[in-house]
Amino acid sequence: MGGAKAPLDLALLMRKRATVEGTVLRPRPLEEKVRATRLFARDAVPLLASGRVKPVVDAVLPLAQAREAHERMERNDSFGKLVLAL
Repeated sequence: MGGAKAPLDLALLMRKRATVEGTVLRPRPLEEKVRATRLFARDAVPLLASGRVKPVVDAVLPLAQAREAHERMERNDSFGKLVLAL
């Protein structure tokens, strides 16, 4: 998300010879979005399911607070995912 900040250990990044990349899907053609979704399901979902990769969750809010969640996103008042629960 635009404006998000996170601490980053550059020494660890360099030792691992890792890279940081970012992108957005909104302006991309539908075919690219479909392909990205399929690749995510193939490559990332198994890592999430096994617990090797964990999403960053800022807050879990009841569905009745969906408006508040959207307002928080618009103000960039969250870091990580805002989850709406039933």
